[in-house]
Amino acid sequence: MTRLVINFLFFYSVDGNSVWYALKLENFPKNIEKMIIVRCWLEHLFKCAFEHCGFGDAVFNPEMINILFDNHNTIPTQFNIQQKYFLSSNNLCKYVLDFVLNHLASRYLHIDFTRVDIIEQYTDILFNILINEGNKFPKVFFQFKFGFPRLYDLIVEHITTRDCSKIAPYIYLKFFYDANFILSERAENVEIKQLNGVKYTNYQISNINYPNSRFYIYSKEPEVEFDFYALRGRLLVEFRKE
Repeated sequence: MTRLVINFLFFYSVDGNSVWYALKLENFPKNIEKMIIVRCWLEHLFKCAFEHCGFGDAVFNPEMINILFDNHNTIPTQFNIQQKYFLSSNNLCKYVLDFVLNHLASRYLHIDFTRVDIIEQYTDILFNILINEGNKFPKVFFQFKFGFPRLYDLIVEHITTRDCSKIAPYIYLKFFYDANFILSERAENVEIKQLNGVKYTNYQISNINYPNSRFYIYSKEPEVEFDFYALRGRLLVEFRKE
């Protein structure tokens, strides 16, 4: 079920004492008065900064935000959150990505796509977030159900040949099952280690046009299925800009 909400549950701590607040607003306000109330509270939230926020099977309704703030370009309709976590699903994925691109800035963006079966249809959007939204999302962590070699190949090609000034400085990809990635021909200083059935690979890639722009890439790949944080065999790939 797709859940588009305009509700907020948050707390703050003073001297170790936590105080919880619940802001419950109508998802689809039915008259002007109710729309003004929702808009007023959203405007207050846009002016705040939050340390952490998580969504499970729900996301703020981006369409309603656009309607409420139409033609008000002086008001940035953006939530400022240090750490942001989304648990996406097939029905919700489109709205999550819309919300992320248009209404969010976060130092650490974490999206779990393990319940999205056909993630490949969002390749262009995910790639755009990684290579063009680094100012809004310095650290990005994506989890996938299956291997996603197309996204990996696009990232490697971009950091090898294109301008990386807007790319997220830290990219962390996690795959639950076989991904079959091929080591780039431009990989430098390659180090491969085997330990307890796990293959660890470290290498660097430099940019053809910008030699001083280098990325450190680290991967961790199980050779057999094993339990790791209560999940079955997975591949971890980390990109870190120098």
